[in-house]
Formats: sequence, structure tokens, C-alpha cells
Amino acid sequence: MGRFLSFALTSIITLCAVAFFSVGPSEVRAAPNLPPRPTLTPTVENLARILLVAGPAYEGAWTVVQWQDKPGKWHDVEGWQGHVRNGWIRWRVAPKDWQTGPFRWLLYDQAGGTLLASTPSFTLPNGPFGIVGVAPTAVQPSTGAAGAD
Repeated sequence: MGRFLSFALTSIITLCAVAFFSVGPSEVRAAPNLPPRPTLTPTVENLARILLVAGPAYEGAWTVVQWQDKPGKWHDVEGWQGHVRNGWIRWRVAPKDWQTGPFRWLLYDQAGGTLLASTPSFTLPNGPFGIVGVAPTAVQPSTGAAGAD
């Protein structure tokens, strides 16, 4: 029980630290040869986030957030795709999308590659400063159909 408690506390502390220090520039940086763009000033409206805490095992993995329609088919969210860096990845959630779902994260060895892990489904944050953190679970090679929908 002591190892589980230690793991749980470490996970909670890590998630809180990432959430606390995550109010920085957006996750994607523009190439240096593009014209200047206005800097997004953090406001109450753009501080809700989703956070994948993947850990070092998935460092560099390609991630895709998906949403599920009413018939149960999963669809990629075009803007919410990227690599795990420093054990995590996050995306801002627009107010119009608060409290919608279900969503899930898929982790691949590379873009268009082999499915490594997925998360349970989740609902987006319900308001400003809301954060929904999830962790992946490895998929077995025989159950890799999770991303095939």
C-alpha cells in the first residue's frame, strides 16, 4: 500500500506542478521566417486546458485527441495533435467547447504509426482555469484497433 500511496502522491504533485507552471506561451511555435503575429494575452476565457501526463515512457510519442459522435465513431481533432515533450502535452480549450465530450487521447510511435496507448474518455473542463488531466494506458498489440474507428 505504501508504494501505491507514494505513486499516487507523486502523480498528483506532478499534475499540480504542470498545471501551475503551464500558463505560458502557446504549445506551438511559429517558424522564424513568418511575419510577426500578435501574442495571445492570457485571459479567463483561454485558460481552460486539457493535459496528458504521459511520463518519460512516451517521450516524443505523437498524440492525437479524438472526439466521439453520437453513433460512437471517433474523429481526430485537427488542432490537438503533437509530440509528448518533457512527459506531457496540453491544449487550451475555448469557452464554446467547455463541458463537451467525450474525448480521448491516442499515443502513437510516430504520426500515422503504431498505436502505443490511449486514455479513458473524458469531458472538457467546465470553465475558466479548469484543467482536465489524464494518463495513458498501454494497448496490447492485438487491441490496437482503438484508433481505427
